[in-house]
Amino acid sequence: MITVIVHGRLAADCEVLLGKSGKDFVKFTVASDTMYNIKETIYVKCIYSRSVVAPMLQKGREVIVYGILRPDNWVDKEGRKHYDIYVSVEKLTLIKKESNTEKEEPIKISPVAVDDVEFDAEYLF
Repeated sequence: MITVIVHGRLAADCEVLLGKSGKDFVKFTVASDTMYNIKETIYVKCIYSRSVVAPMLQKGREVIVYGILRPDNWVDKEGRKHYDIYVSVEKLTLIKKESNTEKEEPIKISPVAVDDVEFDAEYLF
């Protein structure tokens, strides 16, 4: 198991999808700048099983994601195999700026068991 922490901004609004088990989930991508003055952005795909946060996950929103790196493997209609990875989010922190100051205030969202939601890998990303 590989645990990761990603800090960045949402590259686009999140999408709410329905899993095989009938439970909905959100998928989103976090754009994170690399360290050490290298001008490069890494895009990290994420899945979170608490769709109630969807209205708050809009493009440009600053977030910190804590989760487990998971494989995303599937075969397309032409029979080609595809391999990818994503973060199965266990904890999500939204960074909120106060309206009258530039002070950042984190909004913590409690962890949830991600194993309860079955994802259809072909439709994840």
